[in-house]
Amino acid sequence: MSILQKIPLHQTTFFSKIFLDYVNQSPILEPFFQFSPRKETFRQIIAQKQFASKKRELLYQSLQKQYEQIFLKEAEKRNIELLLSENTFTITTAHQPSIFFGELYFVYKTISTIRLAEVLQDFLPEYHFVPIFWLGSEDHDFAEISHFRLFGKNYQWHSKQKGAIGRMKTDELAEILSVLPEKIPVFEKAYTQLPTLAQATRYALHEFFGEKGLLVIDGDDEKLKKSLFPIIKSELQERKTEVLVKDTSLQLTRLGYHVQAQARPINFFYLDKDLRERIEPKADLYEVLHTDLCFSEKEILDLAEKNPEKFSPNALLRPIYQELVLPNLAYIGGPSEIAYWLQLKKTFEYFKQIEPMLSMPMLLTRNFALVLTQNQYKKMQKLQLSVQDFFQEDSLLKKKFLSKYIQNEFSLSQEQKNISLIFETIKSRTTEIDKSLLATIDAEKQKTLKNLERLEKRLQKAQEKKYEIELQQIFSLKEKLFPEGVLQERKENFLNFYLNHPTFLDDLHRIFEPFSNELYVIQI
Repeated sequence: MSILQKIPLHQTTFFSKIFLDYVNQSPILEPFFQFSPRKETFRQIIAQKQFASKKRELLYQSLQKQYEQIFLKEAEKRNIELLLSENTFTITTAHQPSIFFGELYFVYKTISTIRLAEVLQDFLPEYHFVPIFWLGSEDHDFAEISHFRLFGKNYQWHSKQKGAIGRMKTDELAEILSVLPEKIPVFEKAYTQLPTLAQATRYALHEFFGEKGLLVIDGDDEKLKKSLFPIIKSELQERKTEVLVKDTSLQLTRLGYHVQAQARPINFFYLDKDLRERIEPKADLYEVLHTDLCFSEKEILDLAEKNPEKFSPNALLRPIYQELVLPNLAYIGGPSEIAYWLQLKKTFEYFKQIEPMLSMPMLLTRNFALVLTQNQYKKMQKLQLSVQDFFQEDSLLKKKFLSKYIQNEFSLSQEQKNISLIFETIKSRTTEIDKSLLATIDAEKQKTLKNLERLEKRLQKAQEKKYEIELQQIFSLKEKLFPEGVLQERKENFLNFYLNHPTFLDDLHRIFEPFSNELYVIQI
């Protein structure tokens, strides 16, 4: 696998203004993040980072428990042990447990996290850096994780299960396994021998990335949630998150940005078996939406203290929880994630008053890639088009191709000018005879020009028809590279490439470099 070229992200037209401005480190966004995303900044972050030894012990115990059904690889064992050392820090990404890893960007962000940990290890050998995949198993958006696309076909998990997706039983996935074009041993074992989606996803990540030292941590953990109690209590009583996020969002909106996430009065869900629903304040009570559950303030605070595992943070407070339990230096995310993290600086500063060791990490963008097969690249060369040509709108792409073969595009512009001059002459002579006929002459002029325009289009189409097959090939290729008009990574599954090229993930690991704000165009 080789790199064909690297395209700056702003030249792709697929990214939001706030994301591109962050990538380019626009001064206007400086008030919204803590650390500039540069390798040299890590010395500063480490110097400021505080993380208690008892928190390391808690993290260690939780990982030992979560991995008890998995035979650890040496790199995983080493990294779990290293987390007890005060010289060890984490680099983190996060994602929901999508079936079969969902879309390509799932593995892109995973490999990006591993690579940053490796680069930092070389840069600062006196410390240790552990790549962490935070498993968003408490999420309840089943529609988002229940499908994937392989070799042009969509596979869908149909289920009536409800609540946190990580707790869902995997036995129903046997139906998808039975109709796949070929057996995939890792997922066969994951979905037939591990009972829940969270456990199965951990196993699959362990099999594909465990040798690189990646550790998967599930936030749906009773021990870890105990450290979240002060945050839960504050959110229930003070409700500052909504105020702070709204204030930040207003500032971003005034700067011309679209904000990614909306805060609520209480940014926790109530989590139970087959249930994850918002907690809403109503007068002096706390209601769990779409249920009969209702608590007084004393009751809900007692519940939070005794059973914090029943409280699940939403997208805005999940980062707070994550940074609370990890000795983390950097979060690696995609465009949408970076956008909502930029809404959180004030929230981090507020909760730091409650948890003094809490700090906002460096925000880093994951790597991006567009993968071409050898046949696709050869076809592109035959058509005499570059990869960058395919980022254009269809009309511009078509014009670019035709310009190579049609030196002079058929045009009747001169004839239209001539006809306009003729009608002006007629109008001039008519003025001397009967001015009331001028409107009729104008109407005839417009009718004639319209007919000429239609004729011109027909003649242009006839000229283009010679290249109809090539144009069909172009747009067929574009659909494969940008399915449904979006980046390949948002639709296609990594198995599209891995099944035919077993070194695909290792090749990406070799190619990806941290701090690269470009889209890698790769030929496989």
